[in-house]
Amino acid sequence: MKTIKINFCGFWNSFNKEKNFFTKILSKHFVVEISETPDFVICSNRGKPFEYVQYDCVRLIVMGENISPDFTIFDYCIGFDYLTFGDRYFRLPYA
Repeated sequence: MKTIKINFCGFWNSFNKEKNFFTKILSKHFVVEISETPDFVICSNRGKPFEYVQYDCVRLIVMGENISPDFTIFDYCIGFDYLTFGDRYFRLPYA
């Protein structure tokens, strides 16, 4: 399997970078390595403002609030709004 390097920013303090929803899904298809020099960074809007700019890689934001994603900053978004942005947006409504 191909190895991908990922990291997370903006999540709550007790967020486990090794064991979570994202690593569980990605591990089915890749060897997942948590890295300070990631290929992909998965962000939440709960952390320090602009924390994600330190990562020069593909940025994915997971929106859990009623905030529209800024596609000039983030490459991809997972959210619950009804948006059309090609393959860069995936709607995942909450139960």
